[in-house]
Amino acid sequence: MTPSKLEIVEAFRLEALSAPVDLASLAKKWGVVSIEQQPLESDAMLVRRRKGYSIILKQLNGVSGVTRQNFSFAHELGHLLIQKYSVSQQFDDSTKHRLSRNRQDDEEQLCEQLAAEILMPRLAFEEDGWMEGWSINNLKALARKYGASIPATSRRMIDLMPETGVMASWKPPLKSAAERPKLLSSYCPSSRYQPRNSVPRLRSWLITRASGVRQVQTGFAPLVDRNSGLVTPKDVPAEAWAWGHGEFNKVMVWYYPDRELSSDQKSLSMGLTRKAV
Repeated sequence: MTPSKLEIVEAFRLEALSAPVDLASLAKKWGVVSIEQQPLESDAMLVRRRKGYSIILKQLNGVSGVTRQNFSFAHELGHLLIQKYSVSQQFDDSTKHRLSRNRQDDEEQLCEQLAAEILMPRLAFEEDGWMEGWSINNLKALARKYGASIPATSRRMIDLMPETGVMASWKPPLKSAAERPKLLSSYCPSSRYQPRNSVPRLRSWLITRASGVRQVQTGFAPLVDRNSGLVTPKDVPAEAWAWGHGEFNKVMVWYYPDRELSSDQKSLSMGLTRKAV
């Protein structure tokens, strides 16, 4: 039996951790006796020792992998907390070889969620979100403070912000203006809304515009409401921001489905619709 995220969060009071989080100190508190770096194929490992646990992290190659290593560290702490909770509840079936493939997948997904809870504690993160502002403008600053990647921080902000938000990561066209951007990933807490995998060229203008600058661009973008039963996307207010360089350049788009378009945006949206017909 795999515990729920809420059970783990409440049992170890993850929402009240201080930020920025000292992962090494937390690990020691929870029974980790050594933290090592080795040239692993995987990102990290949790190993049971005679007196506690060891966490082995993939050896860094430069500074670019620090945020990924932090998340991998927090992920392994998630495995550790699941094991500790299972023992405390007297259903210690958390040993890997006893788990079915589905159970392993469930635990991996839970550890991804717990990693975000550990690395970006809810109470501290919400306070920073209100102080900095729940906007893509502040995404980079919060990612830097919490030692998390841009996508992980963006997802956490979307989860905790006070209004409905949807995020998507796009690969912008590199060579020709006739090319369409490619959807790399998307996230909506309720799974109600989703971007289209392929955006008509006329409606990809916000992504294209953001990819050429390093400042947040505002406008609107198409979003599908799955509850409506229609596959036709609706234009909603959106923000877009590019990060990375060259072939690694990506554009993050935040959609706000509960906001109304301005009168100018409605006129432009109608004009794009007429041109597409």
